[in-house]
Amino acid sequence: MSYTPPSFPNIRTETGTGPFTLDAIDDQTLIIDPTVTAIVVVNLPAASAALVGKVYNVKRFTPNPGAANSTDITPAGADTIDEVNAAVSANSQYVNLTVQCISATGWILL
Repeated sequence: MSYTPPSFPNIRTETGTGPFTLDAIDDQTLIIDPTVTAIVVVNLPAASAALVGKVYNVKRFTPNPGAANSTDITPAGADTIDEVNAAVSANSQYVNLTVQCISATGWILL
């Protein structure tokens, strides 16, 4: 599969395993290069009243899905994702994880 990183605003492409911290202002979509074959950690910014409504997409073109190649999205500090203070993980090929800030301390997985 040939891959060319997009050149659109608010889209960031990474080629390593991270951890990567999403930018509270500019980032909206993070694309993980398909040549990465390891667990990739993506950190959310701290939820806040100013971020309520903010949506992030994390797309991974994993050629070899499985636990060894998962994509993990981690909340900051005591923040939660779906009311749990723990990372969400996906290990399917071509996975897209979308989260939205819904409060000063919380995110939901869409």
